[in-house]
Amino acid sequence: MDLQAVDAEEDLVGVVISKLEPHRGGPMRGYIAMLAVREGYRGVGVATRLVRMAVDAMSKRDADEVVSSHDRTTFEAESIRW
Repeated sequence: MDLQAVDAEEDLVGVVISKLEPHRGGPMRGYIAMLAVREGYRGVGVATRLVRMAVDAMSKRDADEVVSSHDRTTFEAESIRW
């Protein structure tokens, strides 16, 4: 599943890519695979909103948990509040 954020001119400013599947035959695990926000739109809540929307969408599809993997050199995960 992908969710996108656009500005007033309908230009893409952010995207989150996620998936939901059974984890090792057990709980339904949601996974945030990628999150990107255009530089000029960082720090204003775009990433937080995209992640919340992805988590909410997976929760509605009965996710038992949601995880993410990130590279701190390109992603400041500490600033995102789920």
